[in-house]
Amino acid sequence: MLDVGSGAGPPGLPLAITFPNIRVTLLDSVRKKTDFLHIVIEALGLERVDVLHGRAEELARADDHREAYDIVASRALAALPEVAELTIPFCKVGGVSIALKGADVVAEAESAAWAAIQLGASKAELRAVTLGQRPRPDTAVIWRKTSHTPERYPRRVGTPHKRPLIGPITAPAATVAPRGGENP
Repeated sequence: MLDVGSGAGPPGLPLAITFPNIRVTLLDSVRKKTDFLHIVIEALGLERVDVLHGRAEELARADDHREAYDIVASRALAALPEVAELTIPFCKVGGVSIALKGADVVAEAESAAWAAIQLGASKAELRAVTLGQRPRPDTAVIWRKTSHTPERYPRRVGTPHKRPLIGPITAPAATVAPRGGENP
């Protein structure tokens, strides 16, 4: 599993603690954050957790990271078209990219549909998730990797943010499935 934009650790670090048999890689572009993660990992004695300092746009082009992960997670990273470009290239074909977002993401997910398809993934599946005592459930945005990501993606550092992949496909209105996977 890879956690892109780990910050202080969620969701990758709590998952590594909860499931000690999985290998987790935490990625962040801010040195202070990766230094903190190294300290926490050492203090907790976590042996199957790695920390990478770098930019997703660059590391997703490295042979040892491109299409190398079964699960790629992110939390509060960016708008979904940008998240798609920063996470999907890391997924193995058959893997998933899961972005944890707030409650109102249907329109944002629709805006990312074209990007996901260009990057070799399905349109987003939206699942309601309850995290703590929040008044409304958050949303897990799930892209399933269906084919290899073209070599031109991700684009160079900063480009996914400045010029997100938003294309001509208009996705049908998506709904957020309630907890338990039942359709509304």
